[in-house]
Amino acid sequence: MLLAKAYRPDPRVYKEAATLSRNGFGIYILSWDRECRYPKYEEDAKNQIFQFRFLRTRKYSLLKFPLCILLFNIVATLWALTKRIDYVHSNDFDTLPAGFAISKIKRAKLVYDAHESYVDAIYPFVPTLIASIVAVAESVLIRKANYVITENETKKQILTKRGASKVHILPNYPMLSLFRNLDQASSKKALGLEGKFVILYIGEVMPGRNIEMLIELATLLKARGIEDIVFMIVGTGILLPQIKKMVKLKNLFRYFLFVEWVPPKDLQLYYAASDVVYILLEPQPINMISMPNKLFEAIASGKTVLASDFGKIKEVVTSTGCGLLCNPTDVNEVLSSIIFLMNNPDLRRKISRRTAEITEGCLSWEKVEHVLVDIYAKKC
Repeated sequence: MLLAKAYRPDPRVYKEAATLSRNGFGIYILSWDRECRYPKYEEDAKNQIFQFRFLRTRKYSLLKFPLCILLFNIVATLWALTKRIDYVHSNDFDTLPAGFAISKIKRAKLVYDAHESYVDAIYPFVPTLIASIVAVAESVLIRKANYVITENETKKQILTKRGASKVHILPNYPMLSLFRNLDQASSKKALGLEGKFVILYIGEVMPGRNIEMLIELATLLKARGIEDIVFMIVGTGILLPQIKKMVKLKNLFRYFLFVEWVPPKDLQLYYAASDVVYILLEPQPINMISMPNKLFEAIASGKTVLASDFGKIKEVVTSTGCGLLCNPTDVNEVLSSIIFLMNNPDLRRKISRRTAEITEGCLSWEKVEHVLVDIYAKKC
């Protein structure tokens, strides 16, 4: 498996590797440790994880990022020369060149796993010419893949238009085995959040996730004298130092709890301690078609979500009744929604009961992982 970021924060790759390992496959995971902070080598069940370090860089630095991506693809290809490889699994386009090269050299099957529409992901951060070149390159290489995987029907249609002959849908549903029924009161006590209304953000702290709005919200709460709300941010990313700096400058410490990387098996503690899960993505093309892991993890945990009123996220929230939708660019509307949810515990309990039934019925990784197993077992 090839991954152009650190392995441990990526829940989709974690689930895929766990499924394949459980079904008898030995996995090499080659990843790029962008922050130069994780072990260079570690093992997880049958999986061997190699984290390569190059320049420490921000995700869309026009100077460093392309160089590091090129280096990663070269190093990953050279590394694979001495190994027996039956399948090469490229996660997103930035590892597809290496995946294609390895598949040809080792005569292996190429699996292209498109977590995102990569062109849409980079479009806000790079010149149009570069985005156009990437689009052409993906349309060429995607035709070379033996199997293409993505996480929803809209992305499947996009990939098909770009040249994929057959696309398999593998949704970002959670592994229910990781989501135990933990008591909220004891979970809050364990995290020092007793008596607090906790709003949880889990994921990469990066542009497009509307993390900056949390500073605005805390400032408004402080001005109104509301002190029993805490924003718990679980994750790392390029915006985290900036967010922490703003918290310090505005003296908003009482409104924030920062928790850096948490293993997937331990995430349930933080979901259990929360009252609302914050999924207010900004209105960008990539977010219009996104169905993030945390949306389904929140549903599996029986938590109310506060989500953006557009795209695929809106479809899921509307169909499951798992929370409230609001305009992610209107801080006053978001604040009103938060206060409404805080003052309506009966509504949150009703949502919890409803989502528990839905999750058990269909929204679990265990219900869909056969898609991946069938590919590797050559059943499709």
